[in-house]
Amino acid sequence: MLEHLHARTVRIEQVLPTLATKQDLADGLSAVSRQMLVLHEDLKSDVRLLAEHLARVLERLDGRR
Repeated sequence: MLEHLHARTVRIEQVLPTLATKQDLADGLSAVSRQMLVLHEDLKSDVRLLAEHLARVLERLDGRR
């Protein structure tokens, strides 16, 4: 039974260094949050450009009537 417990403890000791800490998770969340803000701003810019283009196309169509 002690050998089994020792083997399990050894496996746990091998896995522990690979687990993320609270600080690792917090840093990762901060990085993801910053990236999402950048993507959000890019998307807003793309939507704005598309809306402006659509407005110009609609003005041209109205002018032809």
